[in-house]
Amino acid sequence: ERMDFADWLQSIPAIDGSQYLAKKDATHLDSKTFAERFSSSRIGRDIIKSVKQPMDKSEDMIGLYENRQNTWYDNLKLLVEREMLLWRRDKYTMRARIIQNLLMGVIAGSLFWQQHENPLSVAGILFQ
Repeated sequence: ERMDFADWLQSIPAIDGSQYLAKKDATHLDSKTFAERFSSSRIGRDIIKSVKQPMDKSEDMIGLYENRQNTWYDNLKLLVEREMLLWRRDKYTMRARIIQNLLMGVIAGSLFWQQHENPLSVAGILFQ
C-alpha cells in the first residue's frame, strides 16, 4: 500500500521508522537525538542561521504574497478534499456509519410500511 508523504514523515521518528533506514544494521534514532544531530549538521546550522536573520522589509517583499492568496472557494475545496481523504482512510468508521444508516433506513421504512392514510402524520412523526 502506498503511504502518503505526511504519514511517512510522521512514522520516521516512531519505533516503526527503522524499516525505512537505508542501512539495515543502523540504529533507529528517537526524536530528541535526531533533532540534536540535525541541528549540529551543516544543513541544520544553515537553516537556523537563516531563520535567525531579521526579515528584509524592502520594496522587493511588498508583492510577494499577493499572487499566492486563495479565494474562499479554493480554500473550501481544499478543506473538503482533505476531510474526504481523512474520511476515506478511516475504514472502520466508514463501515460503521454505512451499517448504521442502512439499519436506520430499514427501521424507518418498516415503521411506515403501507401507511397510506395521511402523509402529514408520517412527516410529523419523522420530524418531531
